[in-house]
Amino acid sequence: DEVDNQNPVLRDNPQLHEEVKGWLKNQKVQEIFMQGPYSLNGYRVRVYRQDSATQWFTGIITHHDLFSRNMVVMNDQ
Repeated sequence: DEVDNQNPVLRDNPQLHEEVKGWLKNQKVQEIFMQGPYSLNGYRVRVYRQDSATQWFTGIITHHDLFSRNMVVMNDQ
């Protein structure tokens, strides 16, 4: 648990404490995605697409280049 449990702001606000824990977990997952030495092919992901009416979509990673970190995601639709 990397959240500072002694910090009075977090200790006195359990909802904020949980949100910070969730944010830290998401940061670790993103670091694994970007720096991990293994392929992510076949993983289901949720992707944010800025220039689209449907900004969030789900799909499966069909190609992952370990050197460039580029990924190809096949949309579920």
